[in-house]
Amino acid sequence: ASDIYKIAKYAMTELKFMEITTQIEHTIPKTNKQPERTLTTTNKMMIPNYTEYYYQYTKGIKTGWHDEAGYCIVTSATADGYTYVCVAMGAPFEDENKNEIPNGAMIDSKNLYRWALTTFELKNVIDAEKPVDEVGLKFSWGKDTLLLLPEKDFNYLLPKDVKPSSVTITTIEKPDFVNAPIHKGDIIGKASVSY
Repeated sequence: ASDIYKIAKYAMTELKFMEITTQIEHTIPKTNKQPERTLTTTNKMMIPNYTEYYYQYTKGIKTGWHDEAGYCIVTSATADGYTYVCVAMGAPFEDENKNEIPNGAMIDSKNLYRWALTTFELKNVIDAEKPVDEVGLKFSWGKDTLLLLPEKDFNYLLPKDVKPSSVTITTIEKPDFVNAPIHKGDIIGKASVSY
């Protein structure tokens, strides 16, 4: 699953890839050897008529099946500025009586997208302008301590009901003091961010 994700993530950066994999139908013109043919996607998550599987934000990417791997699918879904990639593999394709069963990979992907898109949002948990700690300062006129600021803003995907203030910053490495002069951008220590 991890390898399939890496392949899909890279492929999504290639020009036209998502345009091609998001097509529901494509008509191939006739040739001197074949009549005109229309190909239809096997990704029922993109076809509204398949209400059990359909999820309006689904895009591409690849379906799969064989008797050892079961039903498999890799898709992406984009809504409200968020894009997720889901790889579902190994879903059973028949019951104990050898009867075909619904595609659990598609059902699970649909449910995971619905959950992720309604549960999480990107939140600013660290503001680069707000001090997180201080350190002693030597060789400075009229100042004994130096405020430590984060290198940059830090945003993290968290449940919507979590307040950014519930994220804690713990200094894990810093000296007892630093010698002046200190310049903006100098790295003084490290901190841990946890929720």
